[in-house]
Amino acid sequence: MMNRLRKWWEEQWLLGVVVAAVILVVGLCARADAQPEMKVGQRWKCDCNTCTYEGGGYFTSTLMNCVPLEGAGGFRVDPDLFIEDKPAPRPEFKLPTDDTDCPDARYEGAAAYNNCILNNLFDAIADELRYLREEIKGLRGKGD
Repeated sequence: MMNRLRKWWEEQWLLGVVVAAVILVVGLCARADAQPEMKVGQRWKCDCNTCTYEGGGYFTSTLMNCVPLEGAGGFRVDPDLFIEDKPAPRPEFKLPTDDTDCPDARYEGAAAYNNCILNNLFDAIADELRYLREEIKGLRGKGD
């Protein structure tokens, strides 16, 4: 048995090296920021305390429009703020991941750009909630 395996390896070693190289290249080139889809029943957490200081009194974040504490009038600032949601209602729902609706906001500054991105996210969530509300109404109507 070992002799057969050794003979096969001697004949097919190049194929093994090529397969290993392809796996290595694909593993190294995979996008590090790729985000898996939410699955039905999966719980998720969104940590909103991710502000970074960029100098000049400006704070930025990828998740929310952060402002210096002295400029946050009217808002309750909670460093432990997070959103923990119930399971994803349906797997087809996806948050927008591109910024094609915000080309001009990019040049108006970080706050305008972040607001545009957040508005797109909130609009997508609101549309999904409207869709789910209609689905629930339809299910309630069928049960009567």
